Amino acid sequence: MIAAASHPLRIHDVATDPRRYGFPANHPPMHSLLGVPIGAKGRSIGRLYLTNRLPSGDFTEDDERLVEMFALHAGIAIENARLHEQVQRLAIVEERERIGRDLHDGIIQSIYAVGLSLEDVPDLMEDEPDVARARVERAIDSLDQSIRDIRNFIFGLRPELLEQAGLLGGLAALADEFRVNSMVDVDVETYGVEDVDLSPDQTGQLLSIAREALSNIARHSKATRGTVSVEAHDGTIRLTVSDNGVGFEPDLQRGPSHQGLINMRARAVAVGGHLVLESAPGGGTRIIVDVAQRETLGADASQLGDA
Repeated sequence: MIAAASHPLRIHDVATDPRRYGFPANHPPMHSLLGVPIGAKGRSIGRLYLTNRLPSGDFTEDDERLVEMFALHAGIAIENARLHEQVQRLAIVEERERIGRDLHDGIIQSIYAVGLSLEDVPDLMEDEPDVARARVERAIDSLDQSIRDIRNFIFGLRPELLEQAGLLGGLAALADEFRVNSMVDVDVETYGVEDVDLSPDQTGQLLSIAREALSNIARHSKATRGTVSVEAHDGTIRLTVSDNGVGFEPDLQRGPSHQGLINMRARAVAVGGHLVLESAPGGGTRIIVDVAQRETLGADASQLGDA
């Protein structure tokens, strides 16, 4: 009866109502009943019912209105939970695609190039053994770099960066891992960031940007030194990753397979931030990201509301 109803039902005695289906064995006795459907976006997603009103008597119109309000909120909560699950699934799909692009852009192409460089080594071993030896040594160096890149990549996905120490602790851990897996020394500097107020999503995106920037330093910059700095000023957190490497021309058209900078910009935008790239041939590179702290975002929203 209630399962088929698309509108509220108030029943004096469900035990004697002609629409009843009956009760299973050992079911508690039920008499007065109020049943209300739970809906979302014009469709039924559940039902709730109350029975045996206390202290006694039938359920009233006021009871019905109250339970309808509760059902309305329940429907909104269920729909929001469903949408949140869909967003999470979409985020997982997008992250998998990003990981695939990153792997293809760097590590997989590097390993493929090593394979190509070794194809004619058997012939060279007989005709030009010195050239063959040098080719194998370069391949070993390239594979060692690929291994370091893979370790950095995996390390960047580890959730404990967020769980243990937030932004500053995560950056320190990234720097430690970077020093181990590269020949580049890197310093972490902080300015006025004792009480950083960032959401978990902001923290995660900033750490991912820092990981990507450090990876680019190791792979492309030929730098001997890098710096990761975090500065708080006027409600804004600024993350800067810089190096003393060869630099490049930022306006130069790059191939579609180079996804690193695109991914970093997308991550910054995703948390309401802004990314700036500064580089020049022979002048090193700086990645600068500005993100508003949560308290600043809240204050801005309050001002909009007052207006």
